Amino acid sequence: MSTIVNTIQKMKHNKEYESYFFKNASKYQNLYLWLEPLKKEGYFTPKEDLNLVLAYLEAVSLQNKDEPKTEVTETLLDIVNQIINYRKEDGTRIDNYITDWFMGKIIFNLPKEQITLDHIKFISISLKESKYQGVLSSEIETIVLPVLLENEMKSHLLELLKIIFDYKIVNKGTSYHEREPLIEAYCLESLLKKHSQGMIKLIGIDGLKLVIGIIKQVVLEDKSSFNNVWIATIEEHSQNSFPDRYDNQVVLFTRDLLEGLDGIKIKNYIKSFLKHKHPLFKRLALHTMNQKYDELKDIFWEWFNTGITVNTTFRHELYKFLEDRSKQFTEEEFSAVIKWIESLKYPKYNAEETPEQLEKYTAYRKKEWLLCLKQHNKKAQELYEKYDAINPSEIEHAGFDMWSSGFTRVGNRSPIEDVDVFCTKSVDDIVIYIKTFNPSTVKKEKFTSDGDLVEGLANDLASCIKKNPQKFSNKIEIFHDLHFIYKYHLVYGFVNGWRDKQKFDWEKLFDFILKELNDDFFQSEEQYAKWLRGEIANLIEYGTKDDKNAFGKEHLPKAKEILFRLLNNKEDEKDEQNNNLGIHVLNSINGKALHALINYALRYGRLNSTKQIKWEDDVKAFFTHELMQNTIYSKSIFTILGHYLPHLSFLDKQWVDDNFNRIFPIENDALWEISITGYFGYATTVYIDIYEQFKKHQHIAKALEYEFKSKEAKRKVIEHICIMFTSKKDNQTIFDVIDTKNRDNILEIIRFIWQLFRDKIDKNVLSQINILWSKIYQTFKDDDSSEAQAIFSTLSKWFVYLDVITDAIMPQLKLTAKYTEKNHNAYFIIEQLARLVEKNPKFVAELYIEMLSNSVVPTYKQENIENTVETLYRLKEYDNALEICNRYRANNVYFLNELSKKYEAIKR
Repeated sequence: MSTIVNTIQKMKHNKEYESYFFKNASKYQNLYLWLEPLKKEGYFTPKEDLNLVLAYLEAVSLQNKDEPKTEVTETLLDIVNQIINYRKEDGTRIDNYITDWFMGKIIFNLPKEQITLDHIKFISISLKESKYQGVLSSEIETIVLPVLLENEMKSHLLELLKIIFDYKIVNKGTSYHEREPLIEAYCLESLLKKHSQGMIKLIGIDGLKLVIGIIKQVVLEDKSSFNNVWIATIEEHSQNSFPDRYDNQVVLFTRDLLEGLDGIKIKNYIKSFLKHKHPLFKRLALHTMNQKYDELKDIFWEWFNTGITVNTTFRHELYKFLEDRSKQFTEEEFSAVIKWIESLKYPKYNAEETPEQLEKYTAYRKKEWLLCLKQHNKKAQELYEKYDAINPSEIEHAGFDMWSSGFTRVGNRSPIEDVDVFCTKSVDDIVIYIKTFNPSTVKKEKFTSDGDLVEGLANDLASCIKKNPQKFSNKIEIFHDLHFIYKYHLVYGFVNGWRDKQKFDWEKLFDFILKELNDDFFQSEEQYAKWLRGEIANLIEYGTKDDKNAFGKEHLPKAKEILFRLLNNKEDEKDEQNNNLGIHVLNSINGKALHALINYALRYGRLNSTKQIKWEDDVKAFFTHELMQNTIYSKSIFTILGHYLPHLSFLDKQWVDDNFNRIFPIENDALWEISITGYFGYATTVYIDIYEQFKKHQHIAKALEYEFKSKEAKRKVIEHICIMFTSKKDNQTIFDVIDTKNRDNILEIIRFIWQLFRDKIDKNVLSQINILWSKIYQTFKDDDSSEAQAIFSTLSKWFVYLDVITDAIMPQLKLTAKYTEKNHNAYFIIEQLARLVEKNPKFVAELYIEMLSNSVVPTYKQENIENTVETLYRLKEYDNALEICNRYRANNVYFLNELSKKYEAIKR
């Protein structure tokens, strides 16, 4: 020790020696030996600049972390507390961000028992009072949170959460309050991405209470906060253009927190959200009820049936809820939603609006709501068709009142003062105006460019054509000299006019297009020339897809000539990994041409329906040739072939049969996945002959083992297998799936059959379900793995299929009861046991006891549990009923006490 003391004295008189020691301190062993002597000499006394000794203190803390020593910990703690609590004579802190940074690192190298809530508050003070928050902000993610999460320091984490979501008001010259997080915005986004799930797991319902309090405080200060302009959707969506903003980050975390919590525990929160005036709470409630529909659906229907008025503030979340969950609605629930849709009123926007215009607008809006129901309900489909007849316009961006296509077109402005007057001009005058239009002479609004004005004028042209396409088709030849931007909007106007069932001269329009499709056109790199290709394809698709609104058959030859020019001059494809090729092909220029060709062929086929082969040789030859290729373009081809396979069978079944294994090339994984996904991704009907082809050629077997990019494809394959099994068309494949013991596939079987038949069970289906249930039980009865437990838990849903319980099926029911809470499914059994107890009191009691014997202590719904136990007492199952009550008491749950006392008194 005398050597240490002598060295310190030498350091105090030689600054270079002192500096050398501290700079190299991290290289030395047993640094703790120096700690107390250095402290006595005042090296760690709080002052403006402690930079010299900070690295040493951190090195001591790291060595002590590896080999803790009580006296070292206490000395370090004393030093840290003195520094962070020090105040100058005027009461202010020493603002040294480097000192604060090192203190933060040292504190979280201490044993967890020594880290106090005051240390967390120090972080808050430093962030609020320092001019340099960035350094300490980043350490919250890398140092502070890992320690709190690893050691499950919940109270500390809750205190830290207040800091993470603390904010400051920044004046940016806007008309609204601009909030910024106390920590750096990029740090907030980064730490939430990395640690959200860990935090959510630890803080639970207490964290929700805290975050909701923060949101309410923001709302109290600024009623315009958390609006749907900045936060377009609660779910992840490309329309959320500003995910790094403070408001968005708070909502994102709250959403994930609600999703991560048990549905039963958050019921009261969801109820209160629905009553709150600020729309964010309704949006969060609707999103959460969508995600946890089975647990929270009662709250939704109670709220919905009180009568609701929808405005733009939460319309999207309600639409998303109906879109996602309508397949699970009962007929009564469908009736309630349809009645509500029919009651919707849309007021006139202006005095000049005619009754016919209002009727069309109302039809469009009602059609939009019906769009998310019609696939699962006949009445909704009929109403949709009724309103579609009034307004056949295609629904664009369903569920959204606002839609952003990016920033390039935001500034578009029409240079025309009165577009309606502009449209009444002659076609010659309109073209002259376009040719002579000079945007540089127009006085512009802020952020509006010359290009925006040209785009605006082109949009006006499209609007005029949509209103009166016949007028423009009569004089269409004079548009050849215009720029591609106007030609694109020209065709776009005709497309929309035709969709509105307006008439025009197709012959002249096709002649115009054929003249445009020359070598110069296809060599052009102009963006609007490329987009014009896609719009021409759209024109032919809309002109052929619906026989009730199709152009005359005399125009088919020119339509085909146009399509083959597009197909023979295809756009270069980029070799990109598209997660959803169906969407890509729908929107790409090449994809639009292929969709149009198929719809053309189907129109031709319907006109020649008496023939065995209903398509033309050149169309058939095109697809036959493309089947032999393996290029980037082939991705689009194989997507289209899979998507339209049943329609191709209508055109030429023999061609489909002969080429089945070329359309689904089982040896080429990339193209096989594309065509299989194309088929199953869009299949809404099970075609038995196609299914048997898939099975015969081993495509089903491969699909079950294959890791698809799209989970939807695998899910649809399993749904087809289930439908074939329950209809007794394929009794083996579903057993093969179970024999593989693939948990995800088996869970999908259980869930799909439950969703499909829970409200409409017939004896034939029930017999198949019982066979399948027994097969699952026999396969997993001796398997205690977590996968098997999850499967038995999910089988809780199938209790809806029980009526009379027998000794024979009790073993499989007991396994489900034993593991029901593995996937949080106890409330399914509780609800069904309340239904079954009258006919099966002894068995119901045994199943309750099985749950309670395996640490499953359900409390929801309490009234169902009380009714079940009371029925057991009433039906003389005294011993079992008492056993259930006693087991609840043993688990500190006492709501059955009064019931137990009442019947025990009667028994005595």
